This record gives sequence, C-alpha cells and structure tokens, in this order.
Amino acid sequence: MKKNKERSLVKQQKTEQLLDYLGKVIQDVLNKFFPGWGFTLVIFKFNEKGVSSYVTSAERETMIKSLKEMVEQLEKNQDFPTSGPSGLVH
Repeated sequence: MKKNKERSLVKQQKTEQLLDYLGKVIQDVLNKFFPGWGFTLVIFKFNEKGVSSYVTSAERETMIKSLKEMVEQLEKNQDFPTSGPSGLVH
C-alpha cells in the first residue's frame, strides 16, 4: 500500500513538472506570435474517467467559460481540426 502511494506521489510530481514546463513554453510562444491570447492545456489518460490534469494562463472562471464554449463548438462540429502529434486529425 505504501509503495502505491509513493508511486502516485511521484507520478503527480512528474505531471506537475511536465505541465509547468509545457505551460511556460506555450506562454512564451503565444507571447511572441499571438500577444494577448491565453491557453488551457488538458492532459488525460485514455479510458480512465476522471484522470486528467491541466495548466492554464487564464483565471479559473475565464478558463471554464472558454472550455464550455469549446465543447459547444465541438458538439456542433464548428471547430477547426488540427493534426496532433500522431498525425491524426482531432
């Protein structure tokens, strides 16, 4: 049981480090090419409900509003698909 908690803590720390790093990189790119833009990056584990983390440059309320707007666009197929790292169109 103790080893599982330790593994979970290490995984959480690695996730936080990854999101911190990616958040800084994304913010730097946005500042250079799209000043005034914000972002939210959500990572999740496939097929495991409730396992996700995020990093954002926005206030919580602004982020939630933006995500709700994005979900609405996605559900209506009004988004602009882009290629992900796997080359698949999302």
